[in-house]
Order: sequence, then structure tokens, then C-alpha cells
Amino acid sequence: MPSSSPPSSVKTRLISRLEHMTFAWFTSSMSLGGIANLLMSRIVDSTPLYYLGSSLFLLNIVYLLLLISLQFVRYSFTGASLSYTLSHPIECCFVPTSLLACATVIIGIFNVVGQEARAGWGVLLLVFFWVYFVLSLVVSLVCYTALFRRKEQSLHHMNPAWVLPIFPLMLCGTIASVILPLQRESAGMRVMAFVGMTCQGLGFTVSVMMYSVLLLRLMVSGFPPAKARIGLFMNTGPPAFTIICLLGLSDESPHFLPETLPAYAPQVLRTIAIASSVFLWSLSAWFYLFTLASLVDVLLDKQLRNEFEFILAWWASVFPVTGFALATDALADELGSKALDVLSQVIVGWLLATFVGVAGMHIRAVVRGDIMTEGKDEDRVIDTMYHRFRDEEVPEQTPEKSPESNPPTYPSTPAMSVTRLDTKGKERSQDADVDAIDSLTEIRVGGGLRMTRMVSNE
Repeated sequence: MPSSSPPSSVKTRLISRLEHMTFAWFTSSMSLGGIANLLMSRIVDSTPLYYLGSSLFLLNIVYLLLLISLQFVRYSFTGASLSYTLSHPIECCFVPTSLLACATVIIGIFNVVGQEARAGWGVLLLVFFWVYFVLSLVVSLVCYTALFRRKEQSLHHMNPAWVLPIFPLMLCGTIASVILPLQRESAGMRVMAFVGMTCQGLGFTVSVMMYSVLLLRLMVSGFPPAKARIGLFMNTGPPAFTIICLLGLSDESPHFLPETLPAYAPQVLRTIAIASSVFLWSLSAWFYLFTLASLVDVLLDKQLRNEFEFILAWWASVFPVTGFALATDALADELGSKALDVLSQVIVGWLLATFVGVAGMHIRAVVRGDIMTEGKDEDRVIDTMYHRFRDEEVPEQTPEKSPESNPPTYPSTPAMSVTRLDTKGKERSQDADVDAIDSLTEIRVGGGLRMTRMVSNE
């Protein structure tokens, strides 16, 4: 039976949907690669799981290449524009996820070849590291510059994705700590170690500053909408990956520390790394439990449950938490803690179930048109962007389903509209004018004592 839709119509619909296949799709590749590395790390000492991880690693390479190819198609054959992407207050934050997906591949290569690999693998990973470092530095500067230049963010729009532009640079430290064992014969081992530590410190410092803004946003505006709360898992990542970097570099420190330092310097550095890791682990665990509590709040509220729809930010429940699992296992080895070892294995099992669940919801959302559809993705027009497309002011009362009523896709925070912000600004200026022109009122107290006070407007 012939198809009811002509081929041109099917092609048109496909191209139309590809236009909205945003960079946030790379979060799925990040997560697939993270799960593969988690299984190959042998936290759960199982040969079948190791081979499953190796298979997922190869699958992730194919999937990553497919996503990159589809982005070329998107910008070549649809109405999507790279300049629009880089100037968009939401999608711009997700551009670096393409590099994060590449980071999982670099780490995966080491997990496959192992520490006893031939020198050629060490050279290849060294080249990958420096290329990744340069791209991460450029992307972080470009994305943050574009976001700062546009000034289209507000406290109400604050979400964990703001830290993503610095995330690839931070993972330079994690990558360095993983592949250093293959660089012991390389003259550039010391440089790689110091660059890795520098990038890790920079990334974690920026993340801590973003934590302050996030907590302020939560105190002022409350939790994000139900469907965006899973994105809060992103906060578990920076401390966890910093633990991996600190412990990994401290183990290799005897091979790259300058000979001018005392002989006991590696032991001192290792002790500091372990103590710092315990501190950072508690921070990562707190953010994980805090996010779980916000999701329990959703489950207990019928209205919030009805709003619990899939968005690509749900992948934050996988990739950052893989770092938490690896950090827990590394800390368990350093402390000789059986409890932490068991906990890391439990997290692995939980992550496997989470990955399958989120992947299923992702496929379901694509089939149903909940994503890759006009107005439903990270490239949609949000309230702070209206000024780009129209000169007149947005009406004070907007219809419920008009373009002006669209909240941000990620994290869909109940942000004020441009009109409301302008109105509040006018009210503040008017209040200031009234305060400035209020006359001083003289009042008599007792037997003729004269005092003056400002008339209160409250």
C-alpha cells in the first residue's frame, strides 16, 4: 500500500524537526559515554559488565559522530543559524556539551587500551588532550562572552546550565589525571599535570561562584518547575570530578613533581588531596540528596506531577552522577572504606536503571513531538529576547498561548516578562521621584519643640 504522505512532505517534516535538534542533544552522548566509562572502571568487578561498557563505548563513538553530522545538516539545510545559537541565552550554554561528549571518548580510549598500552597510544592521547584543551578554552571564552554581551539573563532564569561553558575546561584536569600513567616517558608529563590542575581549579572555582547564584535564585524564587528539577543533578558534577583529578594527580605526583622539592612532597600532596576530597565529596553528596528531595516534592504534589514532562535536561541525572560514583570509588580505595565501596556499587546499579529510563523517555518524547518541535526546545524565543524581534512593547496582558507567554525552556523558570520588569522599573523610579519631592512636614511636640521628618510612602 503506497504511503499516504508524498516523499517531499516527509522530507520537509524531517528538515523542520532537525532545525530544532539543539546542542542539548549532546547531553545524551555525554551520558552514554559516562555509563560506558563507569562500567569499564570495574567498580563492580564483572567481566560481562566490562564488555558491556566497551560495547557502549563503541556505540557512543558512532552516536557522537551521528550527532555531529546532524548538526552540520541542521545548519546547512534548515533555517537554523550558528550565530543565533551562540547568541541564545539557553542553547549557547549547551554548546560545550559537544566537547564534554568528546571528553568521555578520550577517557574511554584509555579505559580500553589500559596502562600497559604501547607508546603510540600515549602519543595519541597526548595529542587529543592538547586539542581538547585548546577547544575548551576557546569555547568557554566565546560562550561566556556571547552570554555577557547580550545581557538577556536574569536571576529568575538562573539554572545549573550556566556552568556548562566552563565544564569542558574543568574536565581537562580529570582527563589529565586519567591518562598520565601513559605519559611517564613523555617530556610533557609535568606540563600536562600542571595544566590539568590549573584547569580543574579554574572550573571548580567558577562552579562555586555559580552555586552562590543558584542558591540565591532558589531562596528568592523557589524550586524550578517540576520538569526542570532533574537538571539540579548537574551540581553534583564539579566537586566529584575535582576529586577524581586530585586523587589521580596525587598518585602520579612522584613522576612529575620537580626534583628540587623535598622527597616527602608526594606524600604531603597525597594527604592534602585525600582530605580535600572528603570535603568535596560531602558537597557533591549534599547536592545529590538536595535534588532528590526536590523530586520527592514533585511526587507528592498532583499538580507538579502533571507538569513533569521530559526535557533534555533530564540527562543531568546521569553524566554528573557518573562522576560522583567514580569519586566515591576512588575515595573508598584511598580510605580503605568498605562502606564507600558498597555505596559506589549501589550508585552504579541506580545509574544503569536511570540511564535506561531517561533514554526511554527521550525516545518517547521524539516520537510524540514533545521535543524537536517549534517552541519546545532550547532554541525557542524566551521573554528576555522579545526586543530582538519587535520594536513595540509587549502588551501588559498577554494571551495564555501567545509567543510572549513562553517561559524559558530550560529550566522553565517562572521568570518575569520584559513588560513586568519594565513596569517594576518605572514604579521604582516613580517612588524615587516621590521620595525626592516629598515636603518636610513640621510637627509640634510638647511645649513648642519643633521637629521634622520625612513622610513615609509605605
